[in-house]
Amino acid sequence: MSTVKPSPGAMAYLVGEALRAGGITIHQTKEKFGSIRVYVGVPNNHEARRHYREVYLTAMAACPDLAENLRGSADHSEWLFRSEKELDEYIDKHVSGRPENALDSWAPRFKLARQLIRGEDTSDYLDGESEIEEVTEPKQEVTISRDLFEAASAAVAWACVQSGGTGWTEVYHKLNDALRKEKK
Repeated sequence: MSTVKPSPGAMAYLVGEALRAGGITIHQTKEKFGSIRVYVGVPNNHEARRHYREVYLTAMAACPDLAENLRGSADHSEWLFRSEKELDEYIDKHVSGRPENALDSWAPRFKLARQLIRGEDTSDYLDGESEIEEVTEPKQEVTISRDLFEAASAAVAWACVQSGGTGWTEVYHKLNDALRKEKK
């Protein structure tokens, strides 16, 4: 009697189709070096996030042999823990493996994951990663010391490097523009 092993490629296709049925844009599904890859564009709303989580958790429960592969390869793997305790264990492992990731413990994406795990509404998130609204014009002028400004600039530069620039590059440029204006 032969046993058929689950196919990562077939699972990628099935997960992709289930996500597509819920209104999530699928860019590509494939197996890559044994890893399940489903490249998605999740709409910025609670229903899409909930659907994404439900599809993945269902696939993980239906095929335990591929559960870690599914979670590890998912674009939003932090949404795919069944409990906050599991998420905390993941965060601890992530941070202990690389101490420079310590600030990741407070990343807004983990707050969003906690809300999804608890079944709470996540509509208050603007882009799925941040709760910060972009303000085009400051309402008041703020004065800080040069040392504090340079420390903030260094922290933002560090965040740019750690995140690959995602979300921090524009802040870094604004800080440098302010510094250049001051020197004039």
